[in-house]
Amino acid sequence: MISPHAKPIEKLAVPVMLVYSDQDHIFPQNYVESFFSRLTCQKNDLLLKDREHLIMTNHVDEVSPAVVDFPRKTMNY
Repeated sequence: MISPHAKPIEKLAVPVMLVYSDQDHIFPQNYVESFFSRLTCQKNDLLLKDREHLIMTNHVDEVSPAVVDFPRKTMNY
């Protein structure tokens, strides 16, 4: 079975939220922002200052409100 190739990021139609940090050495800020600028769909980003790579697990209190709020705004709740 052959799976289809992934779509280019510009072709994504679903809403996307990118959560990233300025001290991430695995996904550096400029790398994430280059993806964000190419998105043509509804989008939002959250940049956390002075945080490392594991922001989703190590900084839940900072990330959760924005992540929870994004679908609400996207679906006009």
